Amino acid sequence: MKMSNKLFIGGLSWGTDDTGLRGAFERFGSIVEAKVITERDTGRSRGFGFVTFADATSAETAISEMDGCEMDGRRIKVNLAQDRGGGGGGGGGRGGGGGFGGGGGGGYGGGGGGGDRGGYGGGYGGDRGGYGGGGGGGGGGTQIDGTVKFFDAGKGYGFITPDDGTKDVFISARTLGRIGLTALENNQRVRMLVRMGQKGPMADSVELIS
Repeated sequence: MKMSNKLFIGGLSWGTDDTGLRGAFERFGSIVEAKVITERDTGRSRGFGFVTFADATSAETAISEMDGCEMDGRRIKVNLAQDRGGGGGGGGGRGGGGGFGGGGGGGYGGGGGGGDRGGYGGGYGGDRGGYGGGGGGGGGGTQIDGTVKFFDAGKGYGFITPDDGTKDVFISARTLGRIGLTALENNQRVRMLVRMGQKGPMADSVELIS
């Protein structure tokens, strides 16, 4: 079965536009299209969108790093966009009342549905809770100490400068959540397990050190 390069992004803030959506995901690889779906009559965001990458590897990395992260103050849901023609539940993909994300949680919305984007935020934590064990997988990674360069809690990511002088390491709010943190302070000292992602080094785990 062919791996999809297209991702469904649910639970978006009403203020997130196409540019903001692209900016949040472009670090994972080349983006063909980033589109926030809007109401036809009002132009208002419907709380979800799609990002299409040039390759499936970038899409998979984006799911691992961004699913459940905070973006513009909202916890987003990221997964592979389902082929509307291929079926699986929910009668007609785009049907009335709530579009892709509405109507009983069918279509793209996945678990927890409700008619509006609020259904994506809550309940996510347990849904992909195995990311910590499964995400880093067979690659192992390298343990490195470093200093927090910056962390933007609103966007849900930041960068850490390694002590060995190599390239700054990307750190997501998802990774922090596994140790019960929501943010890091600038110049904070950390120890991390680093693996190489599509766009550069990424932290698979992190712990605070004195």
